[in-house]
Amino acid sequence: MLDATAPSRRAVLRAAVAAVAGVATAAAVSGGQVLATEPDVAAPSPGPVPARVPYQGLLENEGHTYQSWGLTHETRPAVYVEPISYADVQAVVVDPIRFPSPVSPVGSMLSVTRTVVNDGGTLLCTLKLDEILGVETDAAGRSVVRVQAGCRLKKLHLWLQSRGLEIPYQAEIGDATVGSMAAGDTKDSSLEGPGYFSAGVVTVTYVDEQGTLVTLSDLVDDKALAEFKCSYGLSGIIVECLVEVRSARLCRSRF
Repeated sequence: MLDATAPSRRAVLRAAVAAVAGVATAAAVSGGQVLATEPDVAAPSPGPVPARVPYQGLLENEGHTYQSWGLTHETRPAVYVEPISYADVQAVVVDPIRFPSPVSPVGSMLSVTRTVVNDGGTLLCTLKLDEILGVETDAAGRSVVRVQAGCRLKKLHLWLQSRGLEIPYQAEIGDATVGSMAAGDTKDSSLEGPGYFSAGVVTVTYVDEQGTLVTLSDLVDDKALAEFKCSYGLSGIIVECLVEVRSARLCRSRF
């Protein structure tokens, strides 16, 4: 037998709909925080909100178009950045709201391929990370130069030349950057030495997809470093390299 005092199914349904509507309205008014409408129903506690990581470098998000050096390709990223510190690069990687994916690094944008194209993503230019940090001796006793990824090859060669040093590599394009050359087999120097610029890179420091600063050395991570140097920038954003150097030598070439 039905209880005459019990509410009808339609009344119960209307009450449920009204309750849901009330919660949704309260959430909209309160900026997204769900408010409990019954004393015995607790609102879900929000998880910890990650603090916004500060970014100090150049940032442009007005939809400008950027072109490659030869004007063969152009791109319109949602955001264009020029970091001035490694922390800036990390900030870009971990904040997809300010810096939408994909994040792709570029240097002088000299490539004649579509590698510079990143429409709608974040284009990260390394040119402000161009310091030459000095010459040192590594754990294997080699003379190496510590240099940031955005340093152009011409600047690096002239700096080493003034100190009687050189990389066993002759730059074909002086505006190419250390970071771009370290992550791919390109521009064989055809001189005495290992050949490709990346062959002389013995350590790289990069920012991975989690925003972590990672260092790979051929003395500890030989296989991982070899794979990274063939990744063409797809395994992380290089911020610093150690490149083997030697005493400068005279070279004569006959054609």
